Amino acid sequence: MPPRKPRETPAALQAYHDYEALGYKRGIDKLHQMYLERSRNGEAPPTTHRSTIAEWSTVHRWQERLKAQEEREAELVREETRKRAAALRKRLMTAIEADMSLYAQKVGRGEAVLAEDAASLERMTKLYFQLAGDPLAEKSVQEHTGPNGGPLQVQTIPLPVFGPQDPLNHFGEEPQTADGAADGDGDDAPA
Repeated sequence: MPPRKPRETPAALQAYHDYEALGYKRGIDKLHQMYLERSRNGEAPPTTHRSTIAEWSTVHRWQERLKAQEEREAELVREETRKRAAALRKRLMTAIEADMSLYAQKVGRGEAVLAEDAASLERMTKLYFQLAGDPLAEKSVQEHTGPNGGPLQVQTIPLPVFGPQDPLNHFGEEPQTADGAADGDGDDAPA
């Protein structure tokens, strides 16, 4: 039979809440200093002994409790964010549906529709279906593999960099004929 966890006294529970309230910079030493200060000011803290605080922290699993509390709070934030995103998605889809309907009415009446409006309709349509979670076209994936389906090997070959004094640097020169003479057909040739 596993050892029984000691009952958490009101003083230990208060110390836990005070520890939790210290925020992300919390620590047993910080809580101890806070209790010493309270004691000097005439208040009655749960304890003024650091060893008692450390014992309560271990016995009542403060770190585990804090982690569980933070996870619960994070999940609440995530859930609220999901709800807000769903509500926004719904409002956006309704607005796009109304705008697309007006566009279709203009086309139906034979009104001139600018190319920009057509591009806007295309963007709105794509956005609408993305928001609805229904892609317009099936996604295709291209995979490249090496021999026998293995990894593709890529080889990088460094290219030489020609400096101004390099004999292979021909930038800024007139093209030459096969016999090595200047071509003379350049645009810069005098008329």
